[in-house]
Amino acid sequence: MRPFFKSGSWRKFVQSQMPGTAGPTAAEIRAEYQQARESILADVKAQRRNSIVLAGASGLLGTALEIALRADGHLVRTVSRRNGAHYPLHEDSLEWWKITADGGLPDCDTIVQVTGANILEAPLTESRLEEHYNSRVGITQLLGNRAKYLKEAPKTFIHASCAAMYPSNTETVFTEDYNGPVAEDFIGEMCQHMEQEAHKVFGSNTRIVHIRMGHLLGPEGLLRQAFFIDPKNRWHIGYYGDGQQWFPWIHFADAADIFCKAVEDKRYSGVINAVAPGVIRQKDLGRTMKTLCTDRNSWTLPAPSIIAKWMHTDRAFYLLQSRKVLPSQKLEELDFEFRFPTIDVAIKDLWEHYKYFDIAAMPQTPADLYQPQQQR
Repeated sequence: MRPFFKSGSWRKFVQSQMPGTAGPTAAEIRAEYQQARESILADVKAQRRNSIVLAGASGLLGTALEIALRADGHLVRTVSRRNGAHYPLHEDSLEWWKITADGGLPDCDTIVQVTGANILEAPLTESRLEEHYNSRVGITQLLGNRAKYLKEAPKTFIHASCAAMYPSNTETVFTEDYNGPVAEDFIGEMCQHMEQEAHKVFGSNTRIVHIRMGHLLGPEGLLRQAFFIDPKNRWHIGYYGDGQQWFPWIHFADAADIFCKAVEDKRYSGVINAVAPGVIRQKDLGRTMKTLCTDRNSWTLPAPSIIAKWMHTDRAFYLLQSRKVLPSQKLEELDFEFRFPTIDVAIKDLWEHYKYFDIAAMPQTPADLYQPQQQR
């Protein structure tokens, strides 16, 4: 771990900004960060660490992933819509317009893409569908095309795909070896096209990793937008439809950990199913939330299919589909250890430590992010 993180300077800086406290100034912290950065650059030059371009660093997964990669000593250049807003102590961030020009992509060993508009955020109008496509397939094409202008081609390209590309089926068990048809909706077609484009634009000399993630559980996103976890602890949606649909999921910290391992370990290649080993149905999620996130005076409300379609209109299919996806066999072979393997451990961690799923309460140090619940 590098000096900036090891000394806990980030935590000191955050604490120093609180009323009635004193601590190092921003200038002092920046100087310490610069010293750590020079050490990282020396390691990158000696090929002991990776130089990484992280696309999509302003979202939940991107923010967690940036913290973790920096903690491991990698040189990270972020590309996002908000320049430096999520990690204000460094100057290694770019906005998208800066890389659209030929030669605008910084030299790097690895490109990590975790971009993508939120599926549940807005109705799927023609313009919204175009935004979903452009924020995934379009960005893959852009990164690949700009990589052609680098001095050396990137050794590795890792991107976030989606387990929802598997077809909805209550009987079939999906592993990374599945090679049948994808889901007959825009998610399946979009993810398939994105994975195909990755091989087309980066070529055979680049190690390509497709990380097909289950529903990402974190302090923002699905649990707030679909299940309406209520900060005042009054009610939430227990399940959609009959609740018997399989629900592939993963804690956001485990997802970030898989990406970090894929950056560092060349044995990670091809398709990786990033889903927790605790396979559940959607009704199990509702029971867990009722037990851990509500009190005896709160309500757990089922949402039949007709209600789901009324609430989420053309996005309801995303919550009503069923697919039993198993975690990648490669993760087991490579001794990957899930920190949150079961839904009760994951929900308990989110509920107790992120203040009713508040994104502002996300951990700001690698130690906070990756310390297991039972050891806190």
